[in-house]
Amino acid sequence: MIELPCPETCSYLIEGRTSVGHRQKEFRMKEASDRRTLILNDRELVSVHAIEVAVVQAQRGIGAFSFRDMKDADVLAAVENCAKNLDTEATGLIYEHRSHAPQIDELSRTIKTTFDEMFMDVPVEHRPRNADLIRALNYTREGLQAHLKRPSAGADDARSYIRFISLFHRWPEEATKTLIV
Repeated sequence: MIELPCPETCSYLIEGRTSVGHRQKEFRMKEASDRRTLILNDRELVSVHAIEVAVVQAQRGIGAFSFRDMKDADVLAAVENCAKNLDTEATGLIYEHRSHAPQIDELSRTIKTTFDEMFMDVPVEHRPRNADLIRALNYTREGLQAHLKRPSAGADDARSYIRFISLFHRWPEEATKTLIV
């Protein structure tokens, strides 16, 4: 897979987002056992965005944590771990569940930190609640599981979900420039 930090005005990026978005929507509609699970409220939708930001930045090496060789299965483990930690936190216990790999633990912490940072300036009454965050993590988990179940044609398919969400997140302005390909 070749990564090109395209500017937002790139016609290939715009066309790719449109076609992949439609195809992904069709797949999710077919794969969902209950279509009601695909409906998110505003707080859950913003929380899904926060998860995606954390994953994309970690994969791109932006920020404090870089996980460039991350695969969809790693993201799934981190999302499940983060959901367990939020469930435990809701009970009042101070305990962090661990996974089999330190990178997955770090990605799980990064997701939680991204939640905290993105909603810091939002008034408390409009901030996503713990239940919204868990619902967003479950939605993301279902999407990851759907990607992992699809027949794969090569090594890049182990990253199909990461490639999909990365398409919709901007590169930092200093990384984008006009490219001649």
